[in-house]
Amino acid sequence: MQLSVRAPRSRRGTVVAKAVGMKSNTRQTIRPLVRLGQVSFALLLSVAACKSKAKDATGSAAGSDSPSEPAPALPPVPVVPATPGVLNVAGVPALAAPDAIEPPSRDIVPGMTIAAAKAKGCKDDSVDYLLKWKDDVDVWVDKDSGLVTKLAVTYKKADFEQLKTKWGAPSFGEDWLGANWLASLSGCTDTCTVNFTRSPLALLGAQPAPPLGLAGLKPGATVAAVTGMVGADLKGRNGVGSGFGLDVGIDPDSDSFGVIVLNEPTNRPIEEWRPLLEKQWGPAVKSEGSEVSARWISQDKRWAVELGRYGDTLRYIPMMPSQELFATLRALPAKVWNKPKAVVDALPGFEDGGIDFPHTELSVDSANYRSVRFSVEYDDKDTVSEIRIAIFGLPAQLKAAHTAWQALAGSPKKTKNADGDEQQTATVDGITFVVALSDEVIEWLAVRPEPAQP
Repeated sequence: MQLSVRAPRSRRGTVVAKAVGMKSNTRQTIRPLVRLGQVSFALLLSVAACKSKAKDATGSAAGSDSPSEPAPALPPVPVVPATPGVLNVAGVPALAAPDAIEPPSRDIVPGMTIAAAKAKGCKDDSVDYLLKWKDDVDVWVDKDSGLVTKLAVTYKKADFEQLKTKWGAPSFGEDWLGANWLASLSGCTDTCTVNFTRSPLALLGAQPAPPLGLAGLKPGATVAAVTGMVGADLKGRNGVGSGFGLDVGIDPDSDSFGVIVLNEPTNRPIEEWRPLLEKQWGPAVKSEGSEVSARWISQDKRWAVELGRYGDTLRYIPMMPSQELFATLRALPAKVWNKPKAVVDALPGFEDGGIDFPHTELSVDSANYRSVRFSVEYDDKDTVSEIRIAIFGLPAQLKAAHTAWQALAGSPKKTKNADGDEQQTATVDGITFVVALSDEVIEWLAVRPEPAQP
């Protein structure tokens, strides 16, 4: 089976978190993500989805009508300094006690550096991606990541049949997944070749957040920041080997990373991953109307992880907790109303006439590349005369998002305009907004009245 996997391409925008301006990469333009024939595990910094009447994997009601509670912080991840030119997997758990599924030796382990493998006796091979070690073991390496990526062990067919009896039935599709190792049969005639990598679950971790320390990245972080965290230059690559059966790469957007990609170079169906991920991260949820197969939300509500929106992909979407976002938004009207353009332009994250906020746990299903846009218009003297707040989401999500915003800004009331037509209005810091509701956007619009004519 061959797969053509596609994923969102981002565009430059702006976001705000805690009044710190950050570049955002987020529009849903579709482009090929990985090589034909690969299942991609894409940590996509873009748009997507999260709402459900059921509780999410952290126990919070992602689609409830009440404002979001403060999000607990994720447990701190030990910071291990990166070595330039080597993918930093030092923070991933080490091998645990052996179980039935083991290669003949643990002396050379995928994920160790090429230098460490050579220190244990491996030699350069005439084949660029191999090291010489033992007659029945090929050590595969990735020069771009600087790591050993897998062990290819050759068994006599009779020996392999005996080994299968010890291993039992395949537990991960056609492969054997143990506590430490993933064993995949490559081919079998007179001899059988089995590829051993570290278990991919060890790389993915116990929380639905990006691996290798990448959970600390903010939307719009530079490619240089990614390289500094992981050691290897991932820019423009299909992926570099990690030793965990998943290749790590990024699809950059200018000087920022737009997508972090984990490619699995096999054709593993999506239904094989979901039971393992639910065991790892808890029950999956998804929103009404969402195109995803499953979703998990990190405890701190800064990451949504989606399975199956674009082919067999696992996408990590950076978010801003809704409570933090709406608190930031609540402070903006008074800062800009009747203010000169120069003052507004100096606001963190203000660009192209407004501020685009990243997704929250209440908006991530929206096809829009942002959860909220705050924008302004000016009069002929270049002072702000109009404020527009647009809140985006699927119909099922908008009610919860609007409730969270009203908890800080106040609830609209029914009034009549100058023509006697009924409307909803709300007053924020003395500024009157007209509130308009639709299926996928709620808009608060304030327009300064024209001066009375003499």
